[in-house]
Amino acid sequence: MLQFALALGWRARWVVDWTDHLWVELRVGHSSDVGIGGGSRDESSASRWVHCDPCEGVVDVPQLYCSWGKNLTYVVALGDGAIADVTRTYAVDNWNATLARRKLTQSQVNRSIRWVQLTK
Repeated sequence: MLQFALALGWRARWVVDWTDHLWVELRVGHSSDVGIGGGSRDESSASRWVHCDPCEGVVDVPQLYCSWGKNLTYVVALGDGAIADVTRTYAVDNWNATLARRKLTQSQVNRSIRWVQLTK
């Protein structure tokens, strides 16, 4: 699905749940956004990244994985020229519980992401 979206000129990124699953996010919003539409790459508040899981046949249901009883720790989005920790979008349980499951602090995660972005 990622390659299909990119071939259509949509902004898309691959999302990896470090426990065992992956899916795609598409940037959608106004036609001035490159996503479903066309135009500039501004990150206006009128556009957003939307969860799309072709394996499960769902769109815009980020709480899906917690409803399975998954205890998410790290969810990372890769693509569109960046890497981002998007765990908070998908870990809809208590955020403090999510942080407690992690082996790294949020500061260490942020530093690691910055390091990857600077070394690409």
